[in-house]
Amino acid sequence: MKLFVVGINHKTAPIDLREKFSITQEKYHAFNTFLSNHKGLHEQVTLSTCNRTEVYGVTEDVDDAFGHAKTALSRFSDLLLEACEESLYFKEGDEVVKHLFGVASGLDSMAIGETEILGQVKDAYLKAQTHGLTRKVLNTLFQRSLKVGKKVRTETEIGLGKVSVASIAVDLSKKIFEKLQTKTVLLVGSGPVARQVCEALVSSGLSNIIIANRNQERAEALVEEFGGRAIAFEEMDRWVPQTDIVITSAGSPKAFIHKDRVEQWMHHKDRKALFVIDLGVPRNVDDNVNDVSDVYLYNLDNLQTIAGHNKRGRETAVQACQEIIDRQAEHFMEWFRVELTHNRIPYETLRK
Repeated sequence: MKLFVVGINHKTAPIDLREKFSITQEKYHAFNTFLSNHKGLHEQVTLSTCNRTEVYGVTEDVDDAFGHAKTALSRFSDLLLEACEESLYFKEGDEVVKHLFGVASGLDSMAIGETEILGQVKDAYLKAQTHGLTRKVLNTLFQRSLKVGKKVRTETEIGLGKVSVASIAVDLSKKIFEKLQTKTVLLVGSGPVARQVCEALVSSGLSNIIIANRNQERAEALVEEFGGRAIAFEEMDRWVPQTDIVITSAGSPKAFIHKDRVEQWMHHKDRKALFVIDLGVPRNVDDNVNDVSDVYLYNLDNLQTIAGHNKRGRETAVQACQEIIDRQAEHFMEWFRVELTHNRIPYETLRK
């Protein structure tokens, strides 16, 4: 019995490719049903975030399971396997454990040391567990990954500095505008990333925040906490001409901001520049927006340069985290070998 992981992330593919692999809420059941129909796959967890989509599994035949997982990812991304195979990575055994512990610790993130990923790992695990997709091995592995993620943040300085995509986006805004406090930001979305953006903006002294969301009550909840103004999603076009920066993080299956729409915005802006930062996966803003005069579009891939500078400032902390991860991965593998030796994982009686 072996562990494996198949995935794609910000290190192996640009956003225009990896967004196709996003396993949305609408895809989740069908995707995991397709995966679990493979008789050689005994446990599985699907982790899909803004920068990665990964399938963790337990199987007797890793090559066979790897092939099946690749087929699933290809089918649900609507891409031929040949078009995406080079961007997929595959790990097995203790490398899976080290990888997951690194992910949960924020070491494999674009923003090294980010805290949001720990909650995303937990949510992915609990969702799989609720759907009956995990058993003894992945239950133990993911529970330990959560403990390791907390441990590295308690015992190292990995969390110091700007360590979220949202804070990096705001850092970029500061570089664009010398006096960010005097500017107006339109924030589209009200989920966890939007909340982090609000925190970072308010911490920077900016109070002119307009929040648009399809569920206006959620936008109003953010305004109640951070200040600003909540508007209906349909009112967004009317408010953009009054803004300097648009930051999007809405959960949408496809882009809803296109060139023609932005041209209409700019027609009413008196030729003042507009900066658009798209944090959505899939992307909220079409690439052709870059063709509009005086509009400057940034997406998650563009933020990687800033994230790289932040990473270099935490190299000592990264090394300390890696030592913890390696040690904890060794402990898990010792447990795993003992369980297998004593036949405490009788999958032959648990096959779906």
